[in-house]
Amino acid sequence: MPISGNDTDAALYLSVHAKKSPRILHTDSDNEAPQYGGLIARSVVDQKRQKLGRKELGPYAFERAMPRSLYIALERRAPAHRELCRDGTLSTRIVGANETPRLIPVLSRLSAADPTVSQAWYCHPSTFHIVKAKSEAGFCGYHNIQMLVSYMQGSRSAGSEWFGLERTPGILQLQDMIEQAWDLGYNKFGRDQTGGIRGTRKYIGTPEVEALCKLVGMPYISGRHAVSSDGRLAHEQLLDHIRDYFVSGTSSYYPTIAVAVTSKPPVYLQQPGHSLTVVGYEQRADGSR
Repeated sequence: MPISGNDTDAALYLSVHAKKSPRILHTDSDNEAPQYGGLIARSVVDQKRQKLGRKELGPYAFERAMPRSLYIALERRAPAHRELCRDGTLSTRIVGANETPRLIPVLSRLSAADPTVSQAWYCHPSTFHIVKAKSEAGFCGYHNIQMLVSYMQGSRSAGSEWFGLERTPGILQLQDMIEQAWDLGYNKFGRDQTGGIRGTRKYIGTPEVEALCKLVGMPYISGRHAVSSDGRLAHEQLLDHIRDYFVSGTSSYYPTIAVAVTSKPPVYLQQPGHSLTVVGYEQRADGSR
């Protein structure tokens, strides 16, 4: 898999498809589209098709601007509060009503307390869980970026200086940053194919996430899984890769340690028509995972 920067701090981009032969996302030039074929939502770009439609960009693919009421709601953002630290002082971190901090340590403790779990690895504990606000719809890609950014802010990793440390960036800010990345030539084919995303409800995918990472200087790994020539299913390859990815975030591999919270970022995972954030890998005593 192509690697950019330091693998220790790498974000991972994957898509899963069961019908095509396996290919790896790779681009030799920031100004060229990734060298792979087929369309999987917005994770795989067909270079022969300059303009994407509703299949890839969602029901609002051709809107010039989102409703004004939604734009105003995104500007205002969900209500937030300053966190109370253990020493009784107020931290500078503002947490939105749709954000849950400190969830990764809770999940790891649940895995450790589950007698059916043999081993588990989790991402960096600073990662937030972020869901859509009541006024939103179709912004899953942005929320998954926000979860990546929460890791960057909490771990002070490369690129975090672009976002500050006080609060995760809003959807409108992320749209501006992706457009800025295109202006600078990072995956600029995305603008031609989407017609621009600023102020719209168009779906985004891994090309936009990759452009943002290039803009802020966050190292990343990108890849794709499909049915292999020997018949291995895409989801099995994905699980293997996720396991190896999180295990690589520990100082060493100790089979006797059941549960570990690692130094790794969460994984941005693109599926057909939807994206999500993978925060860990859990294997059970019966071999399921």
